Amino acid sequence: MNINDLWVVEYGFYFDAFSVKKMGDYIKRAQECFHKKIIHPYDVISIHETEEECRKQCTILQDDRNDYPLSADRRIEEFQKAVDGLKTKL
Repeated sequence: MNINDLWVVEYGFYFDAFSVKKMGDYIKRAQECFHKKIIHPYDVISIHETEEECRKQCTILQDDRNDYPLSADRRIEEFQKAVDGLKTKL
């Protein structure tokens, strides 16, 4: 399978939103950000073979996010938990 045939669900942390992109488009945008020395504001959440699978997961993730909205304080708290978890593995 060609990488350009794959689809990704991505999370845009600047916008607090999920979206669906072709894998090739995601990689191209990430490379452009790298060359411009700017932060790439998206993370891949999952990779699927079809756009439909991605759209289904994107809807589920958006619904979950809406049920558990993250304020700035809650985001910091969640991030700190992850950091603390990593520290225990060192």
